[in-house]
Amino acid sequence: MLLARVVGRVNSARRIEPLDPFRLLVVRTERAGRHYVAVDTHGAVPGELVVTTSAAAARMCERLEGIPVDLCVVAVLDDAKVPAA
Repeated sequence: MLLARVVGRVNSARRIEPLDPFRLLVVRTERAGRHYVAVDTHGAVPGELVVTTSAAAARMCERLEGIPVDLCVVAVLDDAKVPAA
C-alpha cells in the first residue's frame, strides 16, 4: 500500500470498456514523490490524501474484479500523521 496525494486527473479518449465508470487519477507518493496513475473507486479529488494498493490486490478492489489494473484508491483519508524520514 502507498500513501499518496491526488495531484490531477488523466483524460483518455479510448480505454477498455470496464474502466469507463471510473476516473483515472495522477497521485504522488508522500515520501518518494513519484507519480503514478490510479483507478479511483472512491471519488477522490485533487489535494486529498489517499491510500492505494497495487498489483494483484488492486484487481481485488470493489468493482474492479477481473479488470487489468495495477493501482487503485482504497481509501480517502481525513488526516494522517506521518513521521519524518
